[in-house]
This record gives sequence, structure tokens and C-alpha cells, in this order.
Amino acid sequence: PGMAVLDMCASPGSKAQQILEMLAAPARIANTDAAARAPVRSLDEARGLLVANDADVKRCQLLASRAARLHSPSLVVTSHDARLFPEAVGEGAAAAPLLFD
Repeated sequence: PGMAVLDMCASPGSKAQQILEMLAAPARIANTDAAARAPVRSLDEARGLLVANDADVKRCQLLASRAARLHSPSLVVTSHDARLFPEAVGEGAAAAPLLFD
């Protein structure tokens, strides 16, 4: 929660869905069971950011269509070559913590 996560090979979206659920978890802890099952729909409920990237445009389209069902404001889907992604993001990205899968 509260972190920015960069998934460089995100399609088909299983990791992305799990990460989004973890980002939304703190907002749902105090809620009822019914509210906990509802999608996170506002930035107030979101507790972080996931940038899900895949270099293959068709795989990225699959990821985007699956992600649309999650209705999460914490998700950004991109399609870039991972070797060039830091240039697309800018210089400040190098200071963020990284997790490799």
C-alpha cells in the first residue's frame, strides 16, 4: 500500500490483479464484507499505483480488457519496450524501489 509498482511484463494480468487487490486492501479492512468485495472506484480508496507494461501490443490489449473489469483508478496500462522504459518515464523513476519477478 502506498507504493508505485512497475510490472514490465504484465500480460495476461494475473500479477496485476493480485497487486491491485493488495493496493486496495487497507481501504477495505474497515468496511463490511459486501463493501470489501466491491471494486475500488475512487482515488480516495486507492492506496498506490500500478503501471502494468507489456511490449507486445496485442498482449497489452488483452491486459487492458481484463483490467477494465477491475474498475481500479490505481492502474495504468502501457505498451513500451522494457529496455527503453526509463526513457519514457523520466529520470525520477530510478530512485523508486524495484521488485523483479
